[in-house]
Amino acid sequence: MIRLSTPKILFIGDLTSGHCAQSLVEGFLPLDIEIRNLDTSTYMRNQSLGSREWFQRKIFKRPSSEWVNEFEHRLNKIISNWKPDILFCINTIHIPQEILLGVKCGLRAHLSYDDVSNPDNLTSDYLEHEFNWDVIFTNKSYNVVELKSRTSSKVSFFANAYNPDIHRLTTPLDSRKWDLGFIGARREDRKNLPREFSSLESTKSVIAGPRWRRSYPFGIQGVTFFPEVLNTEYTSLGNQIKAGICLLNSSNRDEITTRSFELPALGQLVIGKKTRDHEDLLENEEEAFWFDSTAEMVSFASEILRDPKKALRVSLAGNRRITSGKNTYLDRAKVMLKTLIQD
Repeated sequence: MIRLSTPKILFIGDLTSGHCAQSLVEGFLPLDIEIRNLDTSTYMRNQSLGSREWFQRKIFKRPSSEWVNEFEHRLNKIISNWKPDILFCINTIHIPQEILLGVKCGLRAHLSYDDVSNPDNLTSDYLEHEFNWDVIFTNKSYNVVELKSRTSSKVSFFANAYNPDIHRLTTPLDSRKWDLGFIGARREDRKNLPREFSSLESTKSVIAGPRWRRSYPFGIQGVTFFPEVLNTEYTSLGNQIKAGICLLNSSNRDEITTRSFELPALGQLVIGKKTRDHEDLLENEEEAFWFDSTAEMVSFASEILRDPKKALRVSLAGNRRITSGKNTYLDRAKVMLKTLIQD
């Protein structure tokens, strides 16, 4: 670790506004540091369907040589007359590691929001160079032991968080448009979620996220679909949902996710997958409802939507627990900075 009073930090990652990486960077802003950013979203997110970078990401799992050259040019432009004390990279396993690790600085940190033993979240290039990172941050508790077993880097756990500028309660529960909602991508194990929503008669439901329209091109009765929502659109839609479904990424071994913090911060009544981490975060049936099966999820939704007073009480209790518990990205940034810098 290094000793600095006002460190200079270069952040590299998908800094799409509203994305968790950008929210974390914003969490560092109030601290006594100098920040510069390098956005990788043109590879990680913002490719048009069928474009060269789209094929590179979907088929070859790496950016094109043209993208790498352009990225290196932007990087060199930043560091040509400015030397960072800390290089802080977020989910940059697809970028040639020699380029990143070649940046002259006092300390190099990498953060992953993924299951770091899942082959989909790894590259051979990253694994070959993993030990060269001074600090590796992970928000998955199960990653810690596995990372320590394969690298000499310092491994540091951090909890998920919410962004109070985006994930905030603005609309009373009884004034919200949608009874039930889910915000997140379509995955194979979630493909029947719209049908489960539709089975709840007289319930108005909404689903927002990537790929849903591919499975339901003609829609389904009782369910409204929206594409991915970020920033003010996320705030607006989130505050129109009474009961929010909190699912976990089945591609990982997750027991908790960023939605576990975001949904109660938005004032939603949370109905989510029962796990040890979820039950530690919010008390079952007092601050949220945790289910073991799809049938139980539907049962919870049906029961609680018929009891507005209980729905309001539980949603407000969950909101208080999250928003009063030092769970913002600023809180996480403070912890990370202490890990990176010795007083």
